[in-house]
Amino acid sequence: MSLTADDVLHTLNLLLKPEGIVLDPKKLHYQIVGDLFEEHDAGDEFVGQVLRQYQIKPQGWLEVDTIQELIDFIVQEKNTTHT
Repeated sequence: MSLTADDVLHTLNLLLKPEGIVLDPKKLHYQIVGDLFEEHDAGDEFVGQVLRQYQIKPQGWLEVDTIQELIDFIVQEKNTTHT
């Protein structure tokens, strides 16, 4: 079974629930730093937490600015490396 964007969005919402943040498909353009988190460190920690959740270890620095970019990266990584 392939991982879908909806699966990742569900996981993101579970991780963001303690912050009082709820994402829906209309908010996928949100900037991780700026819209969700004010501090770069908090945004970086969130992205790291999500990647750990999916057991993804990117090579080098991961350039994702929006929620959509993060979801796309995770779906691509999981579906190309685990098929």
